[in-house]
Amino acid sequence: METKVFKILIIEDDPIYVNIIQHTLKNIGREIELILSDNGLDALKLTEDKRPDLILTDWDMPKMSGIEFCKELQSNKEFQHIPV
Repeated sequence: METKVFKILIIEDDPIYVNIIQHTLKNIGREIELILSDNGLDALKLTEDKRPDLILTDWDMPKMSGIEFCKELQSNKEFQHIPV
């Protein structure tokens, strides 16, 4: 039986926090794929392309804030089910 890979999109512009989050998530004992973005605008495209199971986002980022990202995500019925 094939194990489902759990995809997590991390939207964070500070490399230190990205490193901490990656290290923490890699040790949860589950098959995961981490998808990285440093801004909300690029993360919208990644959400469409990669279809993450969970999204972790920073609030204060360049190009598009986390709040703006969440509003855009919720306006699309296709992605409203993804926990953020």
